[in-house]
Amino acid sequence: MYGLNTGKFNSLLAVGLLAAGLGCGEPVEENNEQNQDDSDTATIHGQLSAEADAEATIVHAYEVEGDGDSTMVSEEEGDVESDGQFSVDVDLELYTGGELHVEAEEQDGDEWEGSVLVEASVESNAEVGTAPISSETTFETDTLISAKSDGHWNDDCNSADHRSFISAEAAAEAQESADDYQAEVEAYARASASAMQASATHMEDEADKSRADIEAAFEHRSEARADIDSELLAGDQDSEGAFEAYLEAAAESRTDIEMSAEDQGREMQAAIEAFLVASGELSGDVRQRAESNAEEQRSFFVSAATEAKLEALGIAQDNIDNVVAAAGDLRADLQSASDSDARASAWADFQAAVVAEMEAAHTAIIDEVELTAAFDAYASARADIDAQAMADVIASESLDAYGTLWATVMAEAEAMADNLDELGGDMEDELDGQSDVEILLAIYTHLQIGAQG
Repeated sequence: MYGLNTGKFNSLLAVGLLAAGLGCGEPVEENNEQNQDDSDTATIHGQLSAEADAEATIVHAYEVEGDGDSTMVSEEEGDVESDGQFSVDVDLELYTGGELHVEAEEQDGDEWEGSVLVEASVESNAEVGTAPISSETTFETDTLISAKSDGHWNDDCNSADHRSFISAEAAAEAQESADDYQAEVEAYARASASAMQASATHMEDEADKSRADIEAAFEHRSEARADIDSELLAGDQDSEGAFEAYLEAAAESRTDIEMSAEDQGREMQAAIEAFLVASGELSGDVRQRAESNAEEQRSFFVSAATEAKLEALGIAQDNIDNVVAAAGDLRADLQSASDSDARASAWADFQAAVVAEMEAAHTAIIDEVELTAAFDAYASARADIDAQAMADVIASESLDAYGTLWATVMAEAEAMADNLDELGGDMEDELDGQSDVEILLAIYTHLQIGAQG
């Protein structure tokens, strides 16, 4: 989410940027005079934060290397207008294809500085846009660099998803902790990388997706993020809208590689559970903001999985519509939640709302299931994971615990399906055996994970 300075742009620039298709980094039909003369550059456009003294600020473009070092790829300082708009040329003979970011630094006064990641791809004569520089974009950049320099970043990580784990509120809290800012950066970087690695591993191992599938999903999200950045730059998108648009694009990227809503729900559960292990190293206010943002992401995918499961059970559309409304309430409650108890309560309320829309035979299964021991074992296993370990270790151990939980749930579903007659009534006639029981226990488990707090 973005707490941004989306100042008004002069009409010529706004029209030019939008016509250029900034989000995809496409070459423009009419390039500026400099780019006409030099086909080995691409131009990045952006906007300084309101705190910056534009006349005293210089901008440069950098490429982040695999070890976290940044190499300048702009031979000259960028142009900065009095209203904070800037442009900087990337020398494509220097750029090798890694993550790009723009650094802006004030040369006198309070020495403000900020940065922003460049999501759009760059090529000769391209003109691309970034999100306006803010405390959030700066924190996104700092944490990505930290993840690389500390060895947490690997091929399962990408900048588009990394940014989704950072909210404007969490970034602001981190920057207010000036004495401990670097510690917050390092802990947040570990949490984000842990989540992304858990996500990609789950896609490959549990959803049976190839590396090519995963890379295609990454590319889809990067392109979507670039488009959103362009909209933010032009003032056509706000913070909440940008976050929602990215979640929708992220879901679409998974649907395009034939991941079901249930696959997506389980994958995001795996990612958030790994994130929450590592986020325990964040300080109080930063941690609460980070975890609320993570839970909001979880709710987007889990509610979609829940709706799909209810449709598979044959629940009436009016009842499903009520669940959709309850999912909206869940998102709102998670956004405003100030601690883990509030988040767990929001999930418990959603769980109750879902069960209320089920038929009697369905609720009988939910009432009868006994998974307390499984969830206790899961909580214990997660508590034993070292939150200061490397991201790949956190992801792996979190996935092991998560996989064990789901295996236990599915074994319970099989046992319950074999003994439906013991539940009384006409359960065998009203339920489609193991299939319906598995669906019901999957719904229960999805919601109970959130309600565990």
